[in-house]
Amino acid sequence: MRLIRLLAEPIFRANRKREITVGAMVRTEPILAAVPARRLLRRFPALTRSVSTRSIPIQRPRPVDKMATKDYGGGSPHPFTFSTMHAPRRLGACIALIVMSPLFTNLAHAERPVRSLLEQRQENIIIQRWDNSCAAAVLATILTYDKGYPVTEEQVARAMLQQTDPLRVRHRGGFSLLDMKRYAAQIGFESDGYADMSLTDLAAQVPIIVPVRARGYNHFVVVRQVDENEVHIADPGFGNYRMTKSRFSANWPGIGFQVGQRMGAQ
Repeated sequence: MRLIRLLAEPIFRANRKREITVGAMVRTEPILAAVPARRLLRRFPALTRSVSTRSIPIQRPRPVDKMATKDYGGGSPHPFTFSTMHAPRRLGACIALIVMSPLFTNLAHAERPVRSLLEQRQENIIIQRWDNSCAAAVLATILTYDKGYPVTEEQVARAMLQQTDPLRVRHRGGFSLLDMKRYAAQIGFESDGYADMSLTDLAAQVPIIVPVRARGYNHFVVVRQVDENEVHIADPGFGNYRMTKSRFSANWPGIGFQVGQRMGAQ
C-alpha cells in the first residue's frame, strides 16, 4: 500500500453515513443522530400503542452562572470547550493540520538544493566525451575548477592537436604529458612534470594530474587529496571516488604533472 495523497480530505456526510478519507484509505461509518420522539411516532404510528409522548421525561435546563454561558469562541457556552455543532469541521481541520505538518517541515528546508548521486559524483569534474581524450579532460578540469580559467575539453583537445601529429596521438591512444605542457604554456600557465614521487610528495602537490593503469589501459586522473588511508581521485571517465593507498600505488608509476600559476600573475 502506498500513499497517493498528502492532504487530508474533508469529512463527507450522506445517507446518514460519513466517509473519512485519509490518504488512499476510505472508511464508512454510520452516524448516530438523535431523533425527536414526536417525529419518531409520526413516522411509525404503530409505536403509539406502547409509547406515549407524555411518558418521555423532559429535562428542564438548570440555571447556570453567567461565566459558564460566556462565549469563548466557536459559539460554545462552556469555557475551554468547543461546540458540538462545529465538531466535524474542527475535526477535519485538525486532521488536515496533522497530515500537512510534515509538508510544512519539508518546505522549511526547501531552500537547500537537492543533488542526485550522479551530480555529486561528477562535481567539479569535466567528464571526457571520447575514449582517448582523458588528458584533455583532466587538464580542462584543473584549469576550470582550480585555476579559475574556464575551458572545455573540446577546446583543449583541438588546441593540442594543432601542436602535435594527430597520427601519433592515435597511435599512442591519447595525448602525452608533453602535449599538456605545450598547451599550458600556450595559454600562459607554468607547468612541471615529476618522476619517482612518493605518496608524501603527491600529497604536497595536490591537485595534480597523474597517469594510472586502469583495466589494462593508460589513463589520466586528478588527485585532489591524500589522507591517512585513501587517495581522493577525480576521474574524467567515471567521477569522484576514493581508493586505498596500496591499490593506488600498485597502479601508479610515481609520475605527476602539476599546473602552476599563470605567467605574470602574482
